Amino acid sequence: MRKLKDGPETGEYRATLIQFLNEYNLNGMAILAMAREVVPYSYAPGEFILKQDEQSQFICFLLSGKVRILLKDKGRPKSVGTLEPVTMLGEIAYFNSTPASATVKVEGKTPAVVFRISYSSFTMVLERFPDVRATLSRIGDMRVLKHFHGFISYRKFMEMIGWRKDRFAVNRAFSQDLDFALGRVFRPAIKKNAKILEVGDGPGLVAELLYDSEPKILDNLSIQATYLEEAITNALTPQPSDFSRAHGLEERFDAIVALQVFNVVSRHAVEEQFQIAHSLLKNGGVLFAVKLQLLDIRHDSGTSGSLIFNALEELVEYTWPGAIGTKNLIETSFIDADLDPIMEWNKAFCRKAVAGKLKIPKSSSHEDRVMLNLLLKQVDSGLFDPEDLHYQWLGWKAEQYGFKSEASEKNTETAFFYQLLRKS
Repeated sequence: MRKLKDGPETGEYRATLIQFLNEYNLNGMAILAMAREVVPYSYAPGEFILKQDEQSQFICFLLSGKVRILLKDKGRPKSVGTLEPVTMLGEIAYFNSTPASATVKVEGKTPAVVFRISYSSFTMVLERFPDVRATLSRIGDMRVLKHFHGFISYRKFMEMIGWRKDRFAVNRAFSQDLDFALGRVFRPAIKKNAKILEVGDGPGLVAELLYDSEPKILDNLSIQATYLEEAITNALTPQPSDFSRAHGLEERFDAIVALQVFNVVSRHAVEEQFQIAHSLLKNGGVLFAVKLQLLDIRHDSGTSGSLIFNALEELVEYTWPGAIGTKNLIETSFIDADLDPIMEWNKAFCRKAVAGKLKIPKSSSHEDRVMLNLLLKQVDSGLFDPEDLHYQWLGWKAEQYGFKSEASEKNTETAFFYQLLRKS
């Protein structure tokens, strides 16, 4: 480690640091105060910036180079990923008044430029600008959850901030169908020592179930979610998720469990979800798409939503103008306030469809024809089952994006379904 002299190059790094802090919408004066207090250093390849369990007196900003993060596992350092500029290091220990929570080592053959600010200087900045404390303290939390998606790292992080395993108690009450499907369908479909990624609404429900049944696979479990921070801090509030954050993961997985993903995104977003999942999987890898009752999506109708049922309504209106009149495609009625709502396909639409007055135009796209055919088949047979329509359409859609269906099942009573898809 050597201190760098101020010059044009360090000036550019300082400007980069200001831009990084500005992305978090911090107080401008606070940003300038920190930028004045940081001191530039160069760390050689293989040199340690922080050491786990050792007390540090500095918060660091990585401005160039690459670092590897190591966590002790049974006394031995285990790599949990790498970080690249710009990122903040050591602030978790500062805000929690603990020794360093991980070891940070310079990776590769290139030195790393690190700007350090002493605890005392950092404290002075926070005292002058107390409103920035909450934002800065969250940068570390978000970085850990975004980059260190390995489940072992996640568990250690959760222990560090004081969360207990019983946060899953409510989720587990709804997991009987899921646990059964994982054991009967998912596990037999994957190879031994498979690397598994869970993408979903909450803080690792599937990973917990898999780990409980087979603790030795802990190192092979990873998790990611769009709103993972919110799912942790509000464990009882379901958070819709997709593959957007998983898109940046460098690893390739043998299997992905998509918990509450394909049933909470719009019709056109489903395409992107399959594309990302396909890129994350190894050849022959498995995508296990699951919908749970815990996050049952109501079949709301109208233009306010963006789920497949709303897209279907728009498609019907476009294809057959006036076919549903002034009402919604899905009609809801209440006989008694204490009873569940009664839902059915629009009566006027059903009468026209059964009478054979509604024909699908030859000019309709292949996908539109699939959706409309599924709807007309239900209407013709007197059924109202939007879940089944969604379920069948999703299976068809998967085939369009490089997946082959190996197993699927749905339970209308519990609003649960799964589809085991293999990358072809």
